[in-house]
Order: sequence, then C-alpha cells, then structure tokens
Amino acid sequence: MIISVKNIILILLILFFSKLVINAQDVNMSIMSEDNLRRIKEGGYGWATNMDALYEGLRGTPYLINEWLAGNVYFADNSVIEDVPLKLDVYTDRLMYQNPTSLDSFVIDKSIVKMFIIKDDVKGSEYRFEKVNIEKKDGEEGMFLHLLYDGNVRLYKQYSKHFIPADYKGAYSAGRKYDELKYDEQLMIYKDGELHEVSTGKRSLLKVLSGKKDEMKKYIKAENLSMSGIKDIISLLEYYESIE
Repeated sequence: MIISVKNIILILLILFFSKLVINAQDVNMSIMSEDNLRRIKEGGYGWATNMDALYEGLRGTPYLINEWLAGNVYFADNSVIEDVPLKLDVYTDRLMYQNPTSLDSFVIDKSIVKMFIIKDDVKGSEYRFEKVNIEKKDGEEGMFLHLLYDGNVRLYKQYSKHFIPADYKGAYSAGRKYDELKYDEQLMIYKDGELHEVSTGKRSLLKVLSGKKDEMKKYIKAENLSMSGIKDIISLLEYYESIE
C-alpha cells in the first residue's frame, strides 16, 4: 500500500496533537494533585481512591473502626479541620477522609499531618493519634500511634493488620480458604527520644523504666497493681514521673 505525502503529513499532525493532549492531561493531573493538598488544609481532601475495592475478597477489615466517625485533623503548619468523617486504615497506616456530599473516600497525605482525633460517640471515647518519627529513614513517613498517656514519658498503642494468605492445598495446609487480615496491637513507651516496645507485666515495664526499679517495685506492691491493664501502666508512669 502506497501512502501519499498528504496522508503522511496528516498522520504526523495527528501524532503531534495527540502528544499535546497527553502532556496537557499530565499537567492538569499535577495541578489537581497540588490543589488537593491545599484543599485538605482548608477543609477539602487529599487524593481520591476507592479503598474498599482494594480489599474485596478478603476476610476481615483493614480499618480500626469500620464506620466513618467525626474527627479533627491537625496539620504540620498548625492549621486544623474539625468534625470531618475520618477512618484509619491500620493495614496501610493511612488516614481516610470522606466527602460528605459525594461520599467518595480520600487519602490524606501523611506528610502534612501532625496528629488527629477520632471521636467514637457510641462508646463515648476519643482516639488521639500522633504521627511519630523515630530514627527516620529515607522514604519513611512516620507512623500513626494512639496516645494513651501524655507526659515526659509517653505511652502509645500501635494498631496493625497483617495479611495472611489462603492455605488450603497440600497435606499440611492450615485449612484457610480465604485470604484474611489479622488484627494486632503493640504497646510502646517513648522515653529519652527512643521508642520501646513493651508488654503488660512488671518485667517488661521495669526494663524500660530503669534507674528507679526499687521504688517502682514498692509502688506496685503498695498499690496492688497487677500491671495487666492500661490503667495500672498509666498509674506506674505517673508515679515514675513524680519521682524523676
């Protein structure tokens, strides 16, 4: 087939203008992305996503609480947005926002978040999360930790979900027919610029709160603390700070 010079020019023009359109779309996407980051600080959103679609076919939920709950977001530039629908994806450690009008869900850029509070009116409680950066590595954004005690020594709880693949083939299979997300949590104490993983029980806590072990042991015995719950741990931390 012989292509005329006129057709060749026409093809080249089509390719040229197609490239212009693609480039224009890229520019628009870049502008929209920057605009979204600005708008979330002003009560808008981050970038759109259908998060629930990512977890279709899985057993379990990636969220700390399935329902959208009202909350406040505090940003690194000291601005704040209040009473917006929030949800924490603890599988990916991402904070979600829902547009009240369209009901679309959005991811808030973690780099601009300092802390946030989610209000659970049914339980009559609040979850205060801080973004904690410890020994930050390249590409690490920090992690959202639930603040349980706020002092010179801080007590946090980290919530997470772990992916467990289906295992139903072979003689020694576990009999799991579905991929699932398994819930986990970890207590952490922030002390002297370091974050320490701890567990309930006297031994783990006294190892971190070193230097005053004798006084701490006497206090635990005098107050009859089992150290098996958050209330006892907070009581011990308060006493530790009072003698420090």
